[in-house]
Amino acid sequence: MKKVISFILIALALVACFTLCAGAESKQFDLPQAVTAPTVDGKISDGEWDDALTIEMKKGDANLFVAAGTADTFEGATFKFLWTFDGIYFAADVADKTAPAFTPEADSGSYNGGDGVQFNIYTSADVVGQDPGTLLFFSFNPKTSTGKACVGEHFVYGNGTEGANVITAKVAAELNDNAYVIEGLIPADAFISVNPPVSFTEGAKIYMNCVVMECDEANNQSLIVDNEWFDPTKANVYTLASASETEAEAKGDASALIESNDPTAPKNNFPESEKTDSDKDEVPADAANIGPWLYIGIGIAVVVIAAVVILVAKKAKKK
Repeated sequence: MKKVISFILIALALVACFTLCAGAESKQFDLPQAVTAPTVDGKISDGEWDDALTIEMKKGDANLFVAAGTADTFEGATFKFLWTFDGIYFAADVADKTAPAFTPEADSGSYNGGDGVQFNIYTSADVVGQDPGTLLFFSFNPKTSTGKACVGEHFVYGNGTEGANVITAKVAAELNDNAYVIEGLIPADAFISVNPPVSFTEGAKIYMNCVVMECDEANNQSLIVDNEWFDPTKANVYTLASASETEAEAKGDASALIESNDPTAPKNNFPESEKTDSDKDEVPADAANIGPWLYIGIGIAVVVIAAVVILVAKKAKKK
């Protein structure tokens, strides 16, 4: 009987562990439309990002994914996002106490070294692998070899190995001894160029992870990701939403959803897979939300069946 109890406890522990892992799946975010587009100048000005979606990557967070190196030198970062019909605007405030030993060559198009931020973007959760043309991977570096900030992309504008400059993208940065701020624009035309393309309108969904590149004085390169690495099924899902000026100012967040402020923009004419949650009232809840409970139920059922089988076998053996 003691062995049976021990088996059940171990099995329950495994189920709990599995459930916690399942709970670390992708998160859903509404990315609010900007009433006024931010100025890309490397400064987070008062009021400029008040209505933005804010994503925190905290030092010591066990949910962060370490794609390379170590999280030991990562001090934390805050991302803010807004969108317009020009693309996705972002501001990244990154704590960084170490000066990088390496800075990329300016105007080279490849900026995936040194310090900086990256965005791993898919336009479909069904994409498998890292084939050129099927994802966007933008690198924004606050300081290249000439001292200026640069932006490049690897899988649509580049060839997957080498990056290329993106003329319609924007970047600006300010640095000090303990942190740097990058503001930038991921242009809407990039989302038309990727396969499958995305119409950059309200309700469109993108699958994106935020990456912080941390390079120290010894040229040790670390890549810290907010959820997963090159996996659209585990990327966070961002839905382009619209926010009213008055509600956003009153609430100070990105939760006020209305029709697009652009009267010429299409109204909910996107595919069924790209509709917002409000457009899917009659659709069952997303499987990702019930996943952990399903795993718990299956795990408990397995434990109970196993325990019954063991008890029956012991009784049969005694006979």
